[in-house]
Parts: sequence; structure tokens; C-alpha cells
Amino acid sequence: MNLYKNSSDYFDFSLGIFSENEVYNYNDISLSVSNFRYSLSFLSSIKVFKKLNFNNTLYCQINTKSFSDFRLYFEPRFNYSLNDKFELFFTVRSKYHSTPYIEIKSSDYQSSFGIEFSYWYNYTKTNYSKWRNTNINI
Repeated sequence: MNLYKNSSDYFDFSLGIFSENEVYNYNDISLSVSNFRYSLSFLSSIKVFKKLNFNNTLYCQINTKSFSDFRLYFEPRFNYSLNDKFELFFTVRSKYHSTPYIEIKSSDYQSSFGIEFSYWYNYTKTNYSKWRNTNINI
């Protein structure tokens, strides 16, 4: 659902429920987990300057049977447009699981800096055209 939108910025919100079926293989452990989770997410894009955009993804997934079992995901990203085909980007990803099912860390952080190349291609058999992005992380 759009909370706000204009020609360059937007704020979106979504709420839902999904089925989660995961298999964890860690050392000698094999564990299957099936849950239903509530999902709450916020997405945004803000034009900071003419060539600089700030995009953000934030979501929370809560186990329907145990609210103490939740996951958080946060990914802010800055894009700087060099021209209509190339962008520099910097992003940070942060993940948190309150109740890891196996002995692994509950938090994970990752950052990336790179260049993104966008190009146009056609599917000739289906007459379908689409923009495609390719990331090169540095």
C-alpha cells in the first residue's frame, strides 16, 4: 500500500502472512522448521539530490505461535547516478533472528560498495522487453 508517492519519492507499507518451510544443515545437524509468520514491511525511496537517491527496506517477520520468535531485516542503500546506465551504490544489510533454530549467531551485518550497470534487452520469442541490472561489488 502506498503511504506517499510523488514523481521522485515513495513510502510503501505491506502487511501479510506467509508459510515458512526451512531446512537447516549445520555440521551433523539436519533440522526442518515449518511456521506461519506475520510479515510487516516498509519500503521507501527518497531523492536526496539530483543524482543521489536513498532507498530503504525494513521488514519484521513474527511467528504466529510465538511473538518472541521474530526476524528483522534492515537495508538502507544510497545510489549515485553517474549517467543513465551506471550507478555507484553503497548498502548495509542488517539481519536479526531472536530465536535461531541452530547454534549460529542471531545477528548478521554486511556492507557493499559497487557499481551497477543497467541495460535493455529483448526476448525475441515473446516480444518482451525489460531493464536488467548487474551489480559489481568492490
